[in-house]
Amino acid sequence: MTGRVTDTCLAVIDGTSPIADNGKVMVTYTNSTDQLTVLNSGSNLHFYMSGCSALHIHSGDHAAFSGSYPVIPAQTITSP
Repeated sequence: MTGRVTDTCLAVIDGTSPIADNGKVMVTYTNSTDQLTVLNSGSNLHFYMSGCSALHIHSGDHAAFSGSYPVIPAQTITSP
């Protein structure tokens, strides 16, 4: 994921480097509720920043997010 925060600030969220394309998050899926949940632990996401000195995020800082999302249409997962 790449995005401009300001005209001079470039931020990338990825795994082991800003060009690695190997950022990962851990998820679970619950058949009974059809919810995909992104877990707050187990990710390797990091911020990679350039020109963002005004922010309180630094290049290499760990990035994390969590949340639950409905899966439509519902799926049934029977094995890993």
